[in-house]
Amino acid sequence: MECFSEINTNPSFVDEEGRQRILPQHDFTSASAADIHKKSQIFYNVDPSHVRNQTGNFRKAMAQHEKNKKEKVQKLEAQLIKEIILDVSKDLNCVSSKDTQFLVGVDSCIRELELLLCLESIDVRMVEIWGMGGIGKTTLAKAIYERISHKSEGSCFLADVGLDLARKYEDYWKQQLLSRVLKVNNIEVTTISLKTKLHSKKVLIVIDNVNNRSILKTLMDDSSWFGTQSRIIRTTRDKQFLTMYGVNVVYKVHKLQDDKAIEVFNRYAFRNDPPPMDVMNLIPHVIAHAQGLPLALEVLGSSLCKKSKDEWMCALDKLMSLATRQAVNLSASSYYVPDSSSMQYLNYGAAVSEVEVNLLTGQTTILQSDIIYDCGQSLNPAVDLGQIEGAFVQGIGFFMLEEYLSNSDGLVIPEGTWTYKIPTVDTIQRQFNVEIMNSGHHKKRLLSSKASGEPPLLLAVSVHCATRAAIREARKQLLRWKGLNESDSTFQLEVPATMPVVKKLCGLENVEIYLQSLLS
Repeated sequence: MECFSEINTNPSFVDEEGRQRILPQHDFTSASAADIHKKSQIFYNVDPSHVRNQTGNFRKAMAQHEKNKKEKVQKLEAQLIKEIILDVSKDLNCVSSKDTQFLVGVDSCIRELELLLCLESIDVRMVEIWGMGGIGKTTLAKAIYERISHKSEGSCFLADVGLDLARKYEDYWKQQLLSRVLKVNNIEVTTISLKTKLHSKKVLIVIDNVNNRSILKTLMDDSSWFGTQSRIIRTTRDKQFLTMYGVNVVYKVHKLQDDKAIEVFNRYAFRNDPPPMDVMNLIPHVIAHAQGLPLALEVLGSSLCKKSKDEWMCALDKLMSLATRQAVNLSASSYYVPDSSSMQYLNYGAAVSEVEVNLLTGQTTILQSDIIYDCGQSLNPAVDLGQIEGAFVQGIGFFMLEEYLSNSDGLVIPEGTWTYKIPTVDTIQRQFNVEIMNSGHHKKRLLSSKASGEPPLLLAVSVHCATRAAIREARKQLLRWKGLNESDSTFQLEVPATMPVVKKLCGLENVEIYLQSLLS
């Protein structure tokens, strides 16, 4: 009997016609692993010369065996290569990226996030990373993504979704999500396809810069869309998104403490070299200006690198212009859409104003303003009346008087009321009528009341609109004097509509033309 080994669990033999036969199954429960996975092919009723010379049916059987063995080796090689690539990619993914390896304190933040993500739990878990702009939310999200993405069956990092939302069509982000998770291009997606293709997969998804609820509605309306042990991470600076669409826990990114802030700043300002003695006493001032924000520390440090003490002093005086050159966003924004239950708490009001414009000087006199304002169920009508009138007068200052002038360094020029005009007794309209409208009881408002201290400020735009209408009529008259078409009186009235602005549009020049028209 001649035999050779082959990986299989079912023993077989080759008969005299060269056909392979499978022997009946036996109970292998008591056998060892080696016994189960090893079998021998037994050649029964075969001429020994065929084995010795490898001819006849034995030759055919041997050739077939070699072919099968070669195919299995090729399959094993391909599988082995895949496993090697997977192991290497896992090792690479565990290494910090270039963007995150220098982030001070990132390791402790990642450990905290890993605890919040509960990676061993089988449920779908959503974690929100929240903090102000420039504090490092995106960098931290990238770090945790690269640390744990190899543990999922599919992963996707959607960067700065909020910024590109207006420029992308709604299905764009669905396509990006599916194609990156499934590693398939040109995939056609719908909300149903998102559910069906992802609900059985363990995925890791990061959605960066969430600033609109439509993002969440489009990409993660329900945690049931994703398979068990899936993890969803979102970053946002808006508090209103913290509890939307199944968020389990919120991780707040804190500002850097002074010691960590100095470490970050020195890394960019001195490239980890010892700071020069002449600027040592200036470092605390820079740290104080940065307020513990990593982005601000990076920008300031890079800008002051290899600069002299005098340049440091100058830079500290020009932080605003420096931030502008580095495209640092110094603003804070939020977008809120009230739901149907809170619509009745929106403030309603209407105002009509009548003005008189002096064409010679550009001075605007407010003859009368009439206001009707909804205070809900007023707690104290006298207080609400004073609040409405005061806010309206403040609005007059905003729309008509208070010009914010600055020099080339961004510093405010006016130092007092001699150059910065605020509303005075002469500014107040000659007749001021205010009516409070009572919209009745509402269970979701505090004692059914409504705010009256700030919203009426916007009603003062009626004075600006009235001034614009007066200028338009003056310009039409000017065109008639010149014998031109009155419809060509297009102009733009800036805010604030100060006397010089009004005068330039319909002032002294118009009067001179009018006098010339009389003489002619």
